[in-house]
Amino acid sequence: MPTTSPDRQTSPHSSPKKIDLDLIYKTMLKQFKDVKDTQSHIMKRLDNMEAEKEKLVENQIAMQESLTSFQNEVKSDFQNFEEKYDEEIRKIRKLNNLVVMGIPETNDGQKLLTDLLKIIYPTSYTSLKLDERIGQLTTSSLRPVRLRFSSATERQLALDNCKNLKGLVQFDKISVKKDLTRKQQELKQNSSTNKIS
Repeated sequence: MPTTSPDRQTSPHSSPKKIDLDLIYKTMLKQFKDVKDTQSHIMKRLDNMEAEKEKLVENQIAMQESLTSFQNEVKSDFQNFEEKYDEEIRKIRKLNNLVVMGIPETNDGQKLLTDLLKIIYPTSYTSLKLDERIGQLTTSSLRPVRLRFSSATERQLALDNCKNLKGLVQFDKISVKKDLTRKQQELKQNSSTNKIS
């Protein structure tokens, strides 16, 4: 007679477990809905993150443009300052100078310049260098002569004494002026042009 183990015994009334398909279906539907909700939530967060990223990029671009603009302004201000500084240095260097126009580049011209200085700077005319010409030598024009005085006061005294040249025929074609920077010359020329018009 075959023996059966007690744990394998089945009672005549027991039946195999019934699978509840409806419960499984509901469980799966709930899990699917949870996954879908989670996915929707993640997508919203991704959209928000994308929008925030775009704002950050826009802010970064705006900041970069602002920084570039600021750098350009600083560079421009520095260049303007540099130009003004250089112009002031040029003015200071020329402060003690006069320029004599119309002196021929000959021995007679040198004598004419000496005679002129005897009138406008009689006390110390021998201390001045008389051969400092401005510009390149050309056959068509006379280069001006730059005179360097020991101080602006001495220069002004010589300039004031130019009134003593009036009526002296040998100095008719000669003019004595302050030694101006190119910018000062342009401003003076523009000022003269505006007065005429």
